[in-house]
Amino acid sequence: MQTCLSSQRLRTAGSYLLVLHSLEQLDTGHDDAFRLLRGAVAAKDWQLCRELLRFLHSMDDSGAVLKEALAQPFMFEAQV
Repeated sequence: MQTCLSSQRLRTAGSYLLVLHSLEQLDTGHDDAFRLLRGAVAAKDWQLCRELLRFLHSMDDSGAVLKEALAQPFMFEAQV
């Protein structure tokens, strides 16, 4: 996944994210998903952003993870 992120293959990194999640190998801080979201925002891939936000919401019914994602500084950097 890291190789895909560094080479801007964001959709492939998203596929790896799903595999890691299904194998329950994601860390509890959701750093991998946030890194991918940061890359999608930078690339202005809004469809991937929507998919990632939906994915984060599905991980936590309380919405806490989604709120954490939306509070990330990179969410506002792309709009400047």
